[in-house]
Amino acid sequence: MFLRERLKALKDGWDELRQMWDNRQEFLSQNLNLQIFMRDAKQAEVLLSQQEHILSKDETPVMEQILYFSEFVKASNGVYLLIVP
Repeated sequence: MFLRERLKALKDGWDELRQMWDNRQEFLSQNLNLQIFMRDAKQAEVLLSQQEHILSKDETPVMEQILYFSEFVKASNGVYLLIVP
């Protein structure tokens, strides 16, 4: 009987350890996803800031700016804009 109790306690300990491991893995996975999101957001912020600076100094006609913006959108996320002159 004593051996069964020890084996049950050992099994319970392993089950608890496995649950702790799963919780830690989930926590670390969520933190990794957050860090990746923050990295991508920072890159987008820098890119948009550069584009804003370029467009604020640009004195080209509006149609050229629209085409430039269309190229920017294509380069940034694959979305294509239909420009009709």
